[in-house]
Amino acid sequence: MCRESAVKRIKKNFILLLQTKELHEIKVAQLCKLAEINRSTFYAHFIDIYDLSEKITTEIEDKYLYMVNLAGDSVGLKQAFFELFADVKKNPKIYQAYFKINPTKGLLFKEHDEKTGERHNDFLKYNSIFFRTGITSVVKLWLENVCEESIEEMTALVLNKYSF
Repeated sequence: MCRESAVKRIKKNFILLLQTKELHEIKVAQLCKLAEINRSTFYAHFIDIYDLSEKITTEIEDKYLYMVNLAGDSVGLKQAFFELFADVKKNPKIYQAYFKINPTKGLLFKEHDEKTGERHNDFLKYNSIFFRTGITSVVKLWLENVCEESIEEMTALVLNKYSF
């Protein structure tokens, strides 16, 4: 079995376990059995369950930061939101896991907030927090509704409410 497929299976089964368990309830042995790998394979890639959790969190955040960086103008902003909602619809379990692991964290992250703070005044910091909370809540609700609305509808909704 190649190294990459083992990591993919670990992540896939970790996300499955998160659907029924809290993070602190998931044990490495249980995950390894489900992923059909040896514990040594798990430990070759991750320190522990929390390290795995952090790596999945970082992957989601890196992907979202990429999408945020697309938003240079109104066309870029539309494309960024479209890609966000397309990714959420394609990978709902990953985003559900992200929000379960990080219940109070929004979809704009420390790196983005620090850049915003460096470039803008305090008023815009508040705007950033307002926006982060709003987009996070919209994505969570869309996930709860099993992504019932189309990607285009969600993109239009966010652009309409958050155009600046």
